[in-house]
Amino acid sequence: MDKTKSSKPEVTIIGAEYLHLIVSHGSKEYKNYIIHVEHTENLKYSELQEWDITILPYRMYLNITEVHQRIGKSNKFEAPLTDIVELDKQITTALQRGRSVCFLTESLIGHPYPDSTLVKIDDVYEFFDDDEEQLKSNIIGHRILRNLGAYPNLAEELTSHYQVRRGEFKNYLQNFGAGNIWFELMGNLEEADIICRDDAGKIAGFCLKVGKGNLLFLPYLRHERLDFDEAMESLASGIITYLSKIAGEEPEWAESFVLAQEKPLLAKRQRAEAQIKDLDSQLTRFKNLRVVLWQRDHALQESVPHFFKELGIETRQDEAFEEDFWVTQDGRDIVIGEVKSMNGNISRQDIGKLDEHRKARDMPDNFPALLVANTFATMKGLKDKDRRIEPNACKRAADDHIVVMRTIDLFNLFDCITQGQLAVSEFIEILLTESGWLRIDSNGWKVIKQ
Repeated sequence: MDKTKSSKPEVTIIGAEYLHLIVSHGSKEYKNYIIHVEHTENLKYSELQEWDITILPYRMYLNITEVHQRIGKSNKFEAPLTDIVELDKQITTALQRGRSVCFLTESLIGHPYPDSTLVKIDDVYEFFDDDEEQLKSNIIGHRILRNLGAYPNLAEELTSHYQVRRGEFKNYLQNFGAGNIWFELMGNLEEADIICRDDAGKIAGFCLKVGKGNLLFLPYLRHERLDFDEAMESLASGIITYLSKIAGEEPEWAESFVLAQEKPLLAKRQRAEAQIKDLDSQLTRFKNLRVVLWQRDHALQESVPHFFKELGIETRQDEAFEEDFWVTQDGRDIVIGEVKSMNGNISRQDIGKLDEHRKARDMPDNFPALLVANTFATMKGLKDKDRRIEPNACKRAADDHIVVMRTIDLFNLFDCITQGQLAVSEFIEILLTESGWLRIDSNGWKVIKQ
């Protein structure tokens, strides 16, 4: 792609086809930067040395269809090693020359066939039997990490709840970050700037100074319903703001020079920071609950069961079936649950879909069902978002023995239970015996049937 050098920072995305099914190649200029999306087949590796910032997938060049076909069979599979070696060489040179490179670690890495489920990164590592030479020959992100002395690990469950240490990436991580990859950084790598940690406190995103440049690894949520351009815009904005900020930060070695009058102030600040850290730790729990108000798609599907667990309500998830989760009690499934996000309101069709999924699991028509929906998901203001569910949808839910809740109602449920307006057992009883719209606000709860 021919590009005329601009005074604005330029972000180039390569391997976009590995990150999303629908990709628009070309250049787009924003207020503070320009994004170029390159065709992989036209890629000239030497151009990496000229680009300000390069974004690429962790597993670029890995043919997921062929891997999927061979899972459980022979793992003697060769990615285009020449491409991997050359890409490694050019990334290293670009970093030495002061360029920045960002790898997106995808835990859900692609559809082997149209309309099929996403293959997990766990399947790929298992396919290669954790053989270091095979992994370094086939996965560019793994190769770069191991050459640096870092090591990727796989948590048992995906998460979209990150402890964000660098606020420049807050928007990106909250909307487009999810995964189960975390990193061990040892030796000199411990000087890396931690961008985010997962629920267990493990490093999930970081930036490392390599040569004169910066190497970043960040989680990325692969989901076809997410807007790829919007995700890359959010990421590019975060990277550029972040790099600009760290360029003006005091180097670590200079902090060892402390003046006498400075020491008591530093000690006082340290005590205050410890208090703030403790408060932030407590507040993180509530911040993670609030995500149900604005998250969409896969991230929301993960967050809703997490929300119920915070209230002491047992849930389980089974990815093999259409429903998103089950409410359980004493090991038994007692409510089938589904999570949706939509730009408008809950419709009769949305309710009908849950009824279809209930029938598909051979459950009776009156088996308890719960639909949780982030309605008017793209609205920016609370006034536009906090709208009632239409009477015809309420009636359909009541007729079909289904309880529907907006994520606003779900969020208000927390106060309703923790402030003693409603017991957990009473909420479960509502799910088991009621149907219609369960509206919850500061005044309490009410089931609306039309």
